[in-house]
This record gives sequence, structure tokens and C-alpha cells, in this order.
Amino acid sequence: MPNRNSSRKGSPKEKKPKLPFSLSQYGSLRKRLSFLEKLSIGIGFVIAAVLLFPPPSVAPKSEYREGAVSDKQVIAPFQFSILKPDAQYQAEKEEAAKTVLPVFVIDPQQTSRCMARLAALTQAMQTRKEKRATSLDLSALADVRLSPETQSFLTRTDLGLEVVSEVERFAARTLDAGVVKSKRGVEIDAHHKVRIRTATGESEIPVSALQDKNSVLEKARADAEREFPGNAAVKSAFLELVGDLVDPNAEYDAVRTESERTETRSSVSPYEGVVLQGEKIIESHERITSEHLKKLRSLEYYRHGLSQGVHGLGRSLPYASRIIVTSLFVFVFAWYARVRRPKILSASPMLLLIAIVAILVVALASIVLNILKQSPYLVPIAIVPFLLTLLLDDELALLVGVVTSVLIGALAGLDLVFLLVSLVAVITGVFAAIGVTHRRQFYRAMLFVAMAYVVAIFAGGFSSNMAGSVVIKSAGFGILNSFVSTLIAIALLPVLESTFGLTTNITLLELSDLNRPILRKMMIDAPGTYHHSMVVGSLAEGAAEAIGANSLLARVGSYYHDIGKIGKAEYYVENQKDARSRHDRLTPTMSCLILESHVREGVEISEAEKLPRLIRQLILEHHGTTLMAFFYQKAIEIDSDAPIDEYRYPGPKPSSKEAAIIMLADSVEAASRSLSAPTPSRIHGIVKRIIENRATEGELDECGLTMAELAKIRGSFVPILTSIFHARPSYPGDVKKRENGDINSEQTEKDRHSF
Repeated sequence: MPNRNSSRKGSPKEKKPKLPFSLSQYGSLRKRLSFLEKLSIGIGFVIAAVLLFPPPSVAPKSEYREGAVSDKQVIAPFQFSILKPDAQYQAEKEEAAKTVLPVFVIDPQQTSRCMARLAALTQAMQTRKEKRATSLDLSALADVRLSPETQSFLTRTDLGLEVVSEVERFAARTLDAGVVKSKRGVEIDAHHKVRIRTATGESEIPVSALQDKNSVLEKARADAEREFPGNAAVKSAFLELVGDLVDPNAEYDAVRTESERTETRSSVSPYEGVVLQGEKIIESHERITSEHLKKLRSLEYYRHGLSQGVHGLGRSLPYASRIIVTSLFVFVFAWYARVRRPKILSASPMLLLIAIVAILVVALASIVLNILKQSPYLVPIAIVPFLLTLLLDDELALLVGVVTSVLIGALAGLDLVFLLVSLVAVITGVFAAIGVTHRRQFYRAMLFVAMAYVVAIFAGGFSSNMAGSVVIKSAGFGILNSFVSTLIAIALLPVLESTFGLTTNITLLELSDLNRPILRKMMIDAPGTYHHSMVVGSLAEGAAEAIGANSLLARVGSYYHDIGKIGKAEYYVENQKDARSRHDRLTPTMSCLILESHVREGVEISEAEKLPRLIRQLILEHHGTTLMAFFYQKAIEIDSDAPIDEYRYPGPKPSSKEAAIIMLADSVEAASRSLSAPTPSRIHGIVKRIIENRATEGELDECGLTMAELAKIRGSFVPILTSIFHARPSYPGDVKKRENGDINSEQTEKDRHSF
């Protein structure tokens, strides 16, 4: 037999593992993660909706062609500018960009390095002259690479220092003007001038005046000839020094040049004239010329709200407006959920379910309107009320349906008639889905929605002067829409139920079938428990109806709440066939373990039977943490120090009204069965006492029941119990049996039903 102390309390010497963070930090982290999940769902919905309904194309396909004959007269409805043809506009921008001259920037550091090398060479030459050295290695004293002949000339002749000084003056003039690597780059070829930027300013020079290495050497040759005519050795040394010491110091500034060209392109006007309001653009039956075409296409752009489409900001504005509108609808829903349905807002899976259903309808609307180009009355908006009413809540379904209808109308640019028809369909769909408990009742809801479409379309169509044939055709689309919406809802309902662990009344009604294998097994193997569950189901259903809870869930949950007793049916008093109980041979602790196990085994059986999570939760909570008083009393007779917590069910306490109702119905049914004379007053007294005890013990603290609701529950229990356990007159045979001891006393019966 397992040790209950060790299984529940643990060894007193056992140390609890230290967490790397406090529980308060964990709670804060979980809240942040939950917020991020909800934010991600909201952002995902907004992005999906905007992508499904993007703004109209910046370049809509024109219905006009040059050379064709116009079939109508076109008068300008408003003043607008004439847009240049795209090819012309792009060409003008490129021509404007070519007017921006390439920019070259002189690097002062490169200039300083060149002049520093020349200064070092001059210093080396001065040292040679002062020390009267006959030989000197210039490469070792200055960063120069000279031929031996030039080094010998510079160090052994008196002209050496003069040549170096002249080279230094030449380099200063040349580097100040700027030297580029090559004048044949693509950045120069298309231009006759360039701009040179220095630390003091910027100047324009002809490309012919721009210096590269080759032009510098040509200029150096001319200067050497002019300064040292007829001396070949001097000219050779001069050219070699210039070639080694004067390096390019000006680089092409691509970033600045392209920035200025982009700015110049953007300054080109996309317009080339204005058409005044009321001005005739083209006459009927007139041939369309290029000038006509410019005006007609410009008018098309403006009619689509695309006059700013040629600018980058203009392209983003339609997307930004749609994001803002969609985000506003999401905010409205979140605000409503926070005020009216906080449990939904706190559950990310439920928010994801709502987002999936809404975006599914938006996607279908996009297919109908953008791809198939069909009537907006084919948008299956009724899917939202059908699914969300059955899966979650009718009020929430109404809000999401209204928001989705308005959002589709806003994104698709539909008229008020569509909005009117959609709202009527949504409201009708919600009320029609509330009463659906069988799948075949979907078709009744379909008929209601179809009639709502017809009435709303006729009302909206005639009020907006729509042609009769168009109204009739639109009504036909509405009828087809209701049929398609119903089929899609029927197909999606079981998928969403299993995916998100939800239970609809349709599923509950299927589970209420008493021919299900697990219920038939309970009827055969544990007939007393089966009968007890049926009675508890009737009690729970009546109580749930009295307080407005889910009566079907309460009844079905009652059917399955004790399925864990099937395996050990003979240990439960309602299934015992003789007066002697099997618990008479067991210790109180072992009896307590057996009784407690039926909750755990019930959950295991429900998982094996693939019962919904909601039913498993009711099985787990239907005893809460109540005390097994009969066995606890036996235990303290053996050991007065027996811990009371060892004889309680492990819980958890009921977390819903339906679970609490099942707990109370289970208790009052067993207690009422123990009464030998179940008069209405005695039944009323025992029901009142049990409900008060459960409330006092704190078993009902987490279910949300109010005192007024408990009074209604008590009032619903008493008539049902009275009709079930009504007193009947004693017949002579019964009297004789009682005298012979064949019928147990009231106290014995009460003790048996206590477990």
C-alpha cells in the first residue's frame, strides 16, 4: 500500500531546488510573453488583411488607346494636372541628372604625405652639402625610389639641391590643383566639366584641365625644359623625382554626386499642364490623339486617388491608411474584450481562433471581389456568426461579425448597401446559431440567413434606386451565399473544435447518447453508478437552467463524472448487492485511496475515449477538495491524531459554474438517497445544509457562483429530488421485512451513501 504521507508531503529533509529567478519575476516574464503573443496575433491579422486587400495599382490599366475612337464625350469633373507619359518623365529625370557634374574631393592627407617625402629629400640634400659628403644613400634617408644614375647626379653635383627645390615647388602647385588616377573613368566620360572640392571651397574646371599622372609628367617635362634647357641629366632627374613623389590626391565622390542627382531627378515635375473643371477633354466619336490620351489617363489616375502615386511617399500612404483603419478595428475589439470578455482576452489561443475565423472570411472576400470579380453579396460573412457563436460566445460573435463586415467594406471600397446587408446577415446568423444543437439544424439557420439576405437586399436596393433585375440577381447571390457559408461552417466546426480544444453543444449532444460504449459499459458493470449519474444529470441540468449556465454541459458532464468507478464498481455503495461492504475489511487509508482513485481513473478513461477537455476538467473537479468524512471518522477512532488532509480529495476545486453544480448535485443525490422518509421538508433541509457546507468549506470559491445563484440551485434541486425519492405508504410485506431486519435502518443507509 502506498504511503500517502510520502506521496503528498515529501520527506522533511528534502530540500527544494532553488530557482534561478523568483516566482514574481517568472510571473512578470509570463505576462510579457503573453502580451507579445497577443500583439503578434494583432499585428499578423493587420498585415494579412492589408495584403489581402492592397491599394489599387499605381498604374491602372487604361480603357483608352491612341488612334481609337472615343464612344463618349468626356468632360473634366474637377481640375487636375496633366501627367507626363512615364517614358517621357523618366527621360526628363535622367537628362536633369546629367546636368549634375561629377564631384572630386582632394585628400589633404595624401597631399601632406607627398610633400613630406619631398621635404625629407630636401633635408637629406642639405645634410650632404653641410657635411661635404661625397656619397649619400638617399633611399635610406628619404622615402624615395630613384635609379643609381639619378642618385649619383643629385649627390655629386651642385645642381642636385636646386633640382629638388624646383620639384618641390612644382609638386605644391600640381597637388593644390588636384591629381586624379585617370581621366577616362565612366564618371567623367559623359561630361565636359568636373567639380573639384578642397578644404576651402569648390570649383568647376574643364575635363581638359583635369590632371592625371600622364598629364602631370607631360607638364613636368615642359617645366624641366624651360628651367634647365639643354641639360639632359637634369631633365631626367626632374622627371624621375616627379614620377616617384607626385601621386594622385583627388578621388571621385560617388555618394555626394548620386545624392545630388537623385535630388535633381525628384525636382522634375511630373506634370505638363492643367485641365480645368468643366473643360472638354474629348468629344464623342472623336479620334484619340496623344494629347487626348495624356489627359484621359491623368483623369484615370486622379479618379483612383493616385495623383501622388508617382512619389515614394504617395505609394506608401494608401498602405499606411489601410494599416491604420485595420488597427483601429483590432483596437475596438481588444477594448471590448477587456471590458466584457477578459477571459477571452487573456487566452491567446482563443484570440488566435477569432483571428483565424475573421481572416478566413477576409480572404474569401478577397477571392470573390479581387480575383473572381463577383458580386459582394457572395462574400460569406455568415461564417463568422455561425462558428464563433457555437465555439465561443454569441455576443462576441456579433461584435466580430460586425467588425469584419465593416472592415471588408472599408478595404474593398463597398457601398452602404453592402454594409446594411452584411450587418443584417451577421445579426440573423448569430440568433439562428444560438439554438443549434444538431448539425441538421444548421440548415434551419441557413434558411433564416437566406431570408435575411433577400429582405435586406430588396430594402437596400430599392432605397438606392437599384434596377429591379440587379436587385433580383443580388438576392440570388445572397441565397447562394447563405448556402455556401453553412457548408463551410459545418466543415470547419469539428476541425476548430479539435484544434483549439473547444466543445460545442453539437458535440455535447452527441456525447449525451446513452448508447455510447463507455456509458453502456457503466450501465452493465456499475448499474448503481449509472443510475446515480442519470439522476445527477437531471439535477445538474435543472440547476444550470435556473441560473443561466450551460445546462447541456452540466447534464453531459454528470453522465461521465463517475466513469472512473467502472473498474472497481463493487467498492462503491450504490453498486453493492449485499449489506456487507468491501471496505469493512480495509483500513480507512486504503479505502480513501480507492475512492480517490476514481477521479484519476476517470480522467484516464476520458482521455482514452477522446472525450473533450471540458468533460475531463469536470471529472477532475467534481469532488474538489472535499473530506471523505465516513473514513476520516473511522480513522480517528483508530488514531485520534489522524491528519484530516489525508482524507480529502486532491482537487482542484470547481473552476466553472457547471463543475460546481455537478459537485452539489452529486452530494445532494447521495444524501437524499439515505433518507428513510424523504419528505419535501427533510429533502429541503439536507439540500440547504449541503450547499451551505460546501460554501463554508471554500469549495465554491473559484467557480463564480453568487449567493443568489446558490439559492436558485437549491430551489431547483428540491422539486426534482422530491419527485424521485417521494415517500410511499408501507405495505404489509414491507413491514414484515423491516421487522425481520431485511431493510436497513436510516443510519446504515446514510453511512453507505457517504462514500
